[in-house]
Amino acid sequence: MAEIIYSLLLLGIGILGLFFSVKSLINPAFAKKYIDTSPKAWLLRKLFGVEKASIITRKIGIPLGIIFSLGLIILGIILFVI
Repeated sequence: MAEIIYSLLLLGIGILGLFFSVKSLINPAFAKKYIDTSPKAWLLRKLFGVEKASIITRKIGIPLGIIFSLGLIILGIILFVI
């Protein structure tokens, strides 16, 4: 029973992460607003500035987010099947 809960949790987190990663990839204004307002991006803003941080996020962070989210979805499906 716990495996089903874990698999649904992994699927939910993966789908949510994939949604926001693709939304950031399609809409650069959403990604820039996130970088401007997010406390998680504070260090990136401080080190590189907002413009350079948005370029780094677009080239590195978003593709990594998509790959990680797809991995969570696949892991959730495998856990659900087993």
